[in-house]
Amino acid sequence: MEAERFMEQHGLDIDVNPTFTQLAAILEQTYAVATNTHVIEEFAELGLLRSVLIPGMAPKLLLNPKLTDHQKAFAVAREIGFRYLNLQERPYTATWVKVKSFEEVLNNFKASYFAGALLLNQDRLVQDIQHFFALPTWQPQQLLHLMEKYNTSPETLLHRLTSLLPKFFGIDQLFFLRFHHEPATDSFFLTKELHLSGLHNPHASFLNEHYCRRWISLTLFEELKNPVLANTSLVGIQRSSYINSDNEYLVLALAQPAENRHGTVSIGLLINENLRNKIQFLDDTAIVIRKVNETCERCPAIDCLERSAPPVILEKSFGRNK
Repeated sequence: MEAERFMEQHGLDIDVNPTFTQLAAILEQTYAVATNTHVIEEFAELGLLRSVLIPGMAPKLLLNPKLTDHQKAFAVAREIGFRYLNLQERPYTATWVKVKSFEEVLNNFKASYFAGALLLNQDRLVQDIQHFFALPTWQPQQLLHLMEKYNTSPETLLHRLTSLLPKFFGIDQLFFLRFHHEPATDSFFLTKELHLSGLHNPHASFLNEHYCRRWISLTLFEELKNPVLANTSLVGIQRSSYINSDNEYLVLALAQPAENRHGTVSIGLLINENLRNKIQFLDDTAIVIRKVNETCERCPAIDCLERSAPPVILEKSFGRNK
């Protein structure tokens, strides 16, 4: 409702996706916040940040020049959200540098929710999701079509689903993950996660451990090594059955290539009776079913070909219990 009210106040057509240029103009004209896409690259220590707000009498929103137009639009829409919703306690950077309070986290969520609602119209997207779920077979190009239709990034699209699926489809047992990977290394970083209705597998409670390479979120990085696919967004799907758990999730993932740092985002939906009723292609044989775990250090799968570290924590735990 707030996003629709904002669009009406500023003469934006709810049937047309607002652009970065439009939103940047509103941010400057209405809230006197200028945007800048050059300053961040002058400071190496800011290179991993998506945006930085410089407060003061003449505030500036610094945007990382490596961001796509979709990502810039989201950053500006999020900044508008803080101001339109009058959210005082807030972070000044994206991605997070330091969390100061729960209120700051909550307000960041509200501003991000507002940004998603501003960029992806609720009524139109719900209809498109209904059509997508009603497909009798898994058709990955449909997710790419949605990205193109709404002129949005993989992260914004899947993050928006986390707010619409519980409300309109009753799908509230889910998680959202964002991974980053530097092609020159073997390191993977879980840089954002969201869990609804409890803490679902997987989660980032482990430090300096190796995330399970069987997750579709990580296997897509392998596909990005193919030079033919280097400049294209990739779609993946997997039914993830967790070792030592009864939980099974349908995981949808999107990969976004970048020059020095690839990214994947994924949304995992707990498979239960409700999900079976909502998603018609759930049992499509084209969807791979894999046994996965959280990290290699805690995994009992001794025959895993993707293992990148020995199960040292599991072995220590087993030793203590003997």
